[in-house]
Amino acid sequence: MLSRTTTQPGVPLTTAEDKTRLYELVLDYVLDIHDSARPEDRGYFRRSREERLKGKTLEQAVADRYGGLGRDPRMHALFE
Repeated sequence: MLSRTTTQPGVPLTTAEDKTRLYELVLDYVLDIHDSARPEDRGYFRRSREERLKGKTLEQAVADRYGGLGRDPRMHALFE
C-alpha cells in the first residue's frame, strides 16, 4: 500500500519505505531521464549517475525495471 506521504503533492518523504520506493522509481527511469536530457548534458548525467551506481551502467540499472525486489508496479502506473 502506498503511504500517505508518497501520494500527496508537497508532503515530504518521511519514512525509510517512502525513500526506498522513490529511489527504486528513480533507478527504473534513470535511462529515460538520461535520454530526455539535452545532448550536451548527457555525458555528465551518465558519469555522475553511474558513479553513484558504483560502476553499474544506466542500462544495467533499468534491466530489471519491473522485477526487482520491492518494486511496486502501481508506482510505475502513475508515470505511464
